[in-house]
This record gives sequence, C-alpha cells and structure tokens, in this order.
Amino acid sequence: MVTLTLKRIARDFLAATEIWEHTIEDIDLVEDQAVYGLLTALFSAPTYEPVVHRILSVTVNDATIPLRQYKLNATTDPVDPAPLVSKYEIEWEEDYIPSEDDTDAMDVELVLVPDWNSESITTAIMTRWGEAFVAGTVGSLAGIRRKPWFNPELHVNKSYDYAAAKTSAFREKIVKGQNADLQMKIPQW
Repeated sequence: MVTLTLKRIARDFLAATEIWEHTIEDIDLVEDQAVYGLLTALFSAPTYEPVVHRILSVTVNDATIPLRQYKLNATTDPVDPAPLVSKYEIEWEEDYIPSEDDTDAMDVELVLVPDWNSESITTAIMTRWGEAFVAGTVGSLAGIRRKPWFNPELHVNKSYDYAAAKTSAFREKIVKGQNADLQMKIPQW
C-alpha cells in the first residue's frame, strides 16, 4: 500500500507540475512520412521507465509548430504490455506531413511521469522533490479512516507540506529552474 501510494503521489506531483521534461533533438524528417517514433531516444534507462504525459512543444528548424498540426500516439504491444514495449509516436495531421526530407530538423519537448511499474525515479528528481513525495505519501496514508495509522493532525500537516512543495515546483518552473521567490513590483505613483 505504501509503495503504490508513493508511486501515485510521485505521478500526481510530476503530472501536475510538469517539471520532469525531456527533449528529443535532431529528428530527421522524411518526405511524406506522417509518423515518427520516439521510443529509442526516450527509453535509455529502464530502471525509471517514463511515460509521456504530454508534448510540451515541437519545433522544426527552430520554428514552433502549433498543437493542431500533430498528435501524440501511445501504443502498447498486446502480447507483452511491459513498459519497455510501450511506443510513443508523434503523428503529423494530414495537411502538415513533411513534403521533403530534412536532416536533424525536428525537436520534441516532452513532459514525463514515471510508469506504474517503475522501480525508481531519476536521481535529480528524487534529490530535489523526494521529501515532497514522502510528505504526500504520509499525508495520504494518515488520512485513511478506520486504519490503525489514521492521524488527522499528521494528515493535515503533511498534506500542507506536499501542497507547499507543489507550489514551489510551479514557481521554479515559471522562473526556469531557479530556486527563487516570485516578486511583484508595485509601481510608484
């Protein structure tokens, strides 16, 4: 129960804050090809198998491509639905399929969350946000009524710590990874 709660909290935190980003660079575009696999570039470390939460941006030759021109496909092999068999593809809408070959033209920026079957999360994420994951897990478990570990005070305190960490993650994402407070300057009249 603890492990599943920890995984749920970590997935929730990373999905809500979108702080686990990964960029796949220099994808070759092929004339009249609509689908481009993201599998090889993404899954290099099987111990923390990520799942693509969403596409943050796609650029072709440094030009940002509007969301309506592509979509993310996630497919799983029905014979062996293990995480390493998962496949992610970016698919161009019919009117936007590349009309000529272009080497190293496309970059895809992704938001990741850990798979339910993951054994761990990247060291950088755990180092920075591990305490938040633990606070969320303890807060969640302490709030389960009719269990011997039910503790409303601990539930409130740890849930507050978890929410504060989420807020801090949002703030850091806005100021591009800097551990800083947002400040507003009030104009002088």
